[in-house]
Amino acid sequence: GCELFEGGVGELRDIDVTIRNKAGEELICTKNAYVLKDGAWQIVGGLEFLHDKTALVRQIAESNQQREQIKAREQLQSALLSSIREGVVTIDRDRRITSFSRRAEAIFGRSATWAVDRPCFEVFGSALCGAACPHDHCMQTEDEEVERIAEVRTDAGILVPVVIVAVPLRTDVPRKTQLA
Repeated sequence: GCELFEGGVGELRDIDVTIRNKAGEELICTKNAYVLKDGAWQIVGGLEFLHDKTALVRQIAESNQQREQIKAREQLQSALLSSIREGVVTIDRDRRITSFSRRAEAIFGRSATWAVDRPCFEVFGSALCGAACPHDHCMQTEDEEVERIAEVRTDAGILVPVVIVAVPLRTDVPRKTQLA
């Protein structure tokens, strides 16, 4: 029997159903159904509305899968950064810290939670911040790497000598490279 006509319910709302179309493809739909009655309140039939949400369900599943892939990549990146003996800090174009490795936490005496999203000069507290900034040098010259010796100030206010190696992270082909 049909749920709509059984038990005198008389209507169904927002029921998820899977149906097949003429081509044999499965469609995921939301169903709303109502009984039809004549003037004497006798049931003469039913009316169903099906809303196809197959594309939306597939987009959500795809988005969840992509989110899981991104999470796995971030976990791998974090594990790689944590295994490197040097402190690794990534900085975006706006000079904001985007990642801060465990070794960087030990060097600076500051947590990644505190450092991420802060301006790099606020975290480093180095004399290089400003005119001799390695980040700015790479951005302006497109050099593949720049190395500077500096002192950075820890959370305890102690100056620690470090070698800063700035390497641009590129998501595309460097502008200096030209294809023949």
